[in-house]
Amino acid sequence: MNALPGMEIHLVGAIDRGVSILHHDRILWRGPKRHDELPAVMGEFDCLAMPFRVTPLIESVDPVKLYEYISYNKPIIAVYYDEIARFAPFVHFYRTHAEALDLVSRLMTGALDKKYSDTERRTFLAANSWRERASLAADVMQGNGIRQAHGGSHSKEHDWPMTNRLCKRRESLLHFKPDRGGLSWAVT
Repeated sequence: MNALPGMEIHLVGAIDRGVSILHHDRILWRGPKRHDELPAVMGEFDCLAMPFRVTPLIESVDPVKLYEYISYNKPIIAVYYDEIARFAPFVHFYRTHAEALDLVSRLMTGALDKKYSDTERRTFLAANSWRERASLAADVMQGNGIRQAHGGSHSKEHDWPMTNRLCKRRESLLHFKPDRGGLSWAVT
């Protein structure tokens, strides 16, 4: 914070119990917001950042936050890790503290803008909607001989680990598990 005296950080959302916020005059916790309030709140900011500490858990999940950030049509800054490489057309990545400072400094001087056009943003969001994800899930399941169960029992002939391996090749979109006599599936 001392290296960038004109910057404020606004934290939006819930904070787990036992987690403390760094106390600084320019770090402001806005608290949880209802979903319908988020567009107005996000509209107040110059940039959206995802400064995760890269851990094995972070490296293994699809960063839903980036889809949300792209929908807000703002410059986006995020720490780089392999799982988010596909967001390169939309996100300014950094790998080191110095690179993060450089990106924020450039943003503050007007030398850093969003990386995408409105058309690119809309196309990306349409291709990654829940409807498209569900369609992909259905295609993958049908291609693997899996039908969604409606209360019936699942066949023991399905190779669940293989199904998960096959789906991970499709960007970790699907997770399958037998569940109480049927197949439950979730798009993540």
